[in-house]
Amino acid sequence: MVLLLYYLHLLAWQIRPIDKKLQYQMEKLLKAGQRQAPEIMGKDGEKEDALMYRPNPNLLVSKLDQMAEV
Repeated sequence: MVLLLYYLHLLAWQIRPIDKKLQYQMEKLLKAGQRQAPEIMGKDGEKEDALMYRPNPNLLVSKLDQMAEV
C-alpha cells in the first residue's frame, strides 16, 4: 500500500509541469478566441466577408504537374 501511495505521489509530481504548460496554452488560446477579428472594409466603405479572402485550392499547382512540364 505504501508503495502504491509513493508511486501515485511520484506520478503527480512528474505531471505537474505538464499540467502548468497545458493550462498556460489553454488560457492563451481562450484569450485569442475572445478577441474579435478585425473588420475588413471594402472600397465602398462597407464591411466585406472575411471568408472571401480564403485560399483557393484550385489555384495550387501540384508538384507532379511541375515535374511533367520540366
